[in-house]
Amino acid sequence: MQDFALLIIDMQKDFCDKGSPLYVNGSEKIIPNIKNLINAFKKCGAPVIFVARTHKSDGSDLEITRFPVYLQFRRIYGRGPLEEGTDGMKFVEGLEPQKGDYVVYKKRWSAFFNTELDLLLKVLSVTKLVLAGVQTPNCIRATAYDAIALNYEVIVVSDATQASNQLVHEINLKDMENIGIGIMDTKSIIENLPNLPFKDLLGKLKEYLTGS
Repeated sequence: MQDFALLIIDMQKDFCDKGSPLYVNGSEKIIPNIKNLINAFKKCGAPVIFVARTHKSDGSDLEITRFPVYLQFRRIYGRGPLEEGTDGMKFVEGLEPQKGDYVVYKKRWSAFFNTELDLLLKVLSVTKLVLAGVQTPNCIRATAYDAIALNYEVIVVSDATQASNQLVHEINLKDMENIGIGIMDTKSIIENLPNLPFKDLLGKLKEYLTGS
């Protein structure tokens, strides 16, 4: 198994279906690229991990900033956003986890916050991550920052992530690049597998500290 993994974040119906109050504009356009990434990662023996949001029906586990959206969902659908057991929290068609894939459920922006993701990655001996999904300034960025804080190396796939506003997407990619997060497109990722251009910064730090 490789020491890197593909994280697919929040590609769920409430984020990707037009008409949803949480719809991320253009999210459906990145589905083909994510499919291609999944196939390529599996071919080279790298883990594929799906990350999904899910919330209780009473909204008690939502961020307080999401409470207005919760009320809006209640008025429109008679349920909360990404509510447990509802169609809206399901993965979009074509991106359903398959046998051998991993699924992590979260309550907040970051895939690491109060989840088992870090433990899972350690069990899998994964030290490097490739991020895809929605949306760039929120869950992608929060996950990338927490990954860096936990000493994972990160690459964000520029055309397999999306924000509702293209300029916001591009600015956030640039911000992440400025702190050392890699930015690559789908074609470049697939062409370079399994030898992705990670810098092995953790290994270099260990060598420096031990003098080896």
